[in-house]
Amino acid sequence: MVNSHRTLKAEGFPEIVFSDNLYRLLPFLERLSETRQADLGLDGSDGLGDLLLVRRTFGEEILPLWRWKPGSNIAGGDRVAEIRLGQQYLILALRTDVDGAGDIGFDVMVPCPHDDECTGRAWVPAYSVTCLFRALNGDLDADEDIVCRLREAHQ
Repeated sequence: MVNSHRTLKAEGFPEIVFSDNLYRLLPFLERLSETRQADLGLDGSDGLGDLLLVRRTFGEEILPLWRWKPGSNIAGGDRVAEIRLGQQYLILALRTDVDGAGDIGFDVMVPCPHDDECTGRAWVPAYSVTCLFRALNGDLDADEDIVCRLREAHQ
């Protein structure tokens, strides 16, 4: 490394600065701040708007796949979205009063966990992208706490 100093000066570099002498945190935080301001729409743009919660819950990689389904009534009046890639998809509901205290969260739609013949659907809480993976993979299908809305209506 020391031997290269002479070479660098000979190549026309007037000054040599070592990385431990650079102030890198300030520009790094500035870039993060600008990104955050843009996401929130505080930079004059529209920002992420109603996708901000989606990104915070499931990660920004989901955003290009996310489509709100205006007018859908399958979630009891709550807002419905779909994420789709190829032929596979998941339906999600934005729950605006999860626990009666105004908390917000998402549910993902899964098949009836109790009867393969049943055409009913059930909703399962989705807290992260891992929950979405588990729902699509069928890992939640056997959960006894899941209630099929169609079976519940007939009992």
